[in-house]
Amino acid sequence: MSYKYPVGVLGAGAWGTALAEHLAGACGHNVLLWSYDKKAAADIKKKRKNSIFLPGYPLSEKIDVTTTPEDVAKNCKVILYASPVPHCAEMAAMLAPILKEDQTVVISSKGFRESDGAILTDVWQGMMPHFHNLAVLSGPTFAHEVAGHKPALATLAASRKEVLKEVDKLFNSSLMRLYFTHDLIGVQVGAAMKNVIAIGAGISDGLGMGENFKAGVLCRGIVEMMRYSHSLGGERLTLSGLSGVGDLMLSSHEGSRNYRFGRYLGEGMTAKEAFEKVGSTVEGANTAAILTVQGASKGIDMGVVMAVNGVIHGDIDASRTFRLLLERPRVVEFDIDEDLI
Repeated sequence: MSYKYPVGVLGAGAWGTALAEHLAGACGHNVLLWSYDKKAAADIKKKRKNSIFLPGYPLSEKIDVTTTPEDVAKNCKVILYASPVPHCAEMAAMLAPILKEDQTVVISSKGFRESDGAILTDVWQGMMPHFHNLAVLSGPTFAHEVAGHKPALATLAASRKEVLKEVDKLFNSSLMRLYFTHDLIGVQVGAAMKNVIAIGAGISDGLGMGENFKAGVLCRGIVEMMRYSHSLGGERLTLSGLSGVGDLMLSSHEGSRNYRFGRYLGEGMTAKEAFEKVGSTVEGANTAAILTVQGASKGIDMGVVMAVNGVIHGDIDASRTFRLLLERPRVVEFDIDEDLI
């Protein structure tokens, strides 16, 4: 059943286009998709495809496209933000004078603000202090699979039950099962940090350190995700769900550009060479730098994150860095057992 209003999607990259196709093609809604790229917009409008950012997937006739983001704010009751993280504050500031209290913004991008490590809901809230209908959609969802109408599960976070219900009604297809939580912080931390840990998994494989060690890197990375989330007021348990462990599982193999970037580093490429070979945004690289600064300022032990950041910035050789993880002082596995040593 189609929704009364068109559903807005801000961002016509791979993920934004996939979301638009799911909402239109699988759920039957009219969708208004904003694209900053005029060539991509023309491609979608005339040829019903996005050859630039998501080639190979036909797009529903129910998707309309605009190159003016204000159009989305003026015409859509529920808006999904799927643009790059660095543009988040600018977009929030631009739309703040237009958005009304009964509208909802769903953050579906992953990362932190570079200047202070803020989660993205806080970025939007800072620009719109009186706007409270914010939600976060995250989980193990490759864009090409969602665009190809393959089934997926994801987490939807919001502080208000009515927001959860409204957004859930939009995802009315059996192809996308949503699970609900009020933990906006934990979901966003998992969404952003899994990219860094996925780079670590790639470095481990590039170095040929074996499956045992990679499994250890992933597990210790999850602990670091829990620690960081807890320091911001999030719940540790959230990181064991779809937006934490689930998304990390998806991102820790060849299908993930963060993983491939890490593997190239482990194989001996410089960061510049690895970026060029991946050929698209590697979110975890910038996130690693942000987390290293924020973790140090908060006194949080994040050895995997720091090791990944060190390798990316060439501070230390990849092989030596990851072997140092094995030589760190031995500690309890979980912080709750600190009285054991």
